[in-house]
Amino acid sequence: MRKGGTLIEIVIVIAILSVLAGILVPKIANSVALQELDIAAQELAADIRLVQQFSINAGYGSGALRYTIYFMPDSNPYYWIHDGQKMIKQIYLPKSVCWSNVPSTIRFGIKGIPEAGAAQTIQLRSTTGKSLYIMLAPFTGRVRITDVQTST
Repeated sequence: MRKGGTLIEIVIVIAILSVLAGILVPKIANSVALQELDIAAQELAADIRLVQQFSINAGYGSGALRYTIYFMPDSNPYYWIHDGQKMIKQIYLPKSVCWSNVPSTIRFGIKGIPEAGAAQTIQLRSTTGKSLYIMLAPFTGRVRITDVQTST
């Protein structure tokens, strides 16, 4: 008896693997996009909390630094953290994530309360259609992430 495979068997195996790859590749791409959405939301919320903490620690006085997050809703959206003298950090959103309802800036007073005074909700949306919302409470400065748009 001969060992090995015939050309027909090899073609059938390649066809089966091609079908399986065609099924799995979109699922993997969706998983990556959802993971990028989650990471972007976590990083933005952490950066808002960081600016809040920096603002509390800066305290009073004319020499106190004014920490601010600036948002640039360009075709390649990004934001940066500025301390009033220099840029501290710059972050670009992944290509699979876009945002809406973004303020031009977020700044906190020395008690950690947002200076805008109104509730702010930033929507991050994945190419898969899923959205996450970063919500900033107006009187407490609480920052949270949710998948449902509600009032703070």
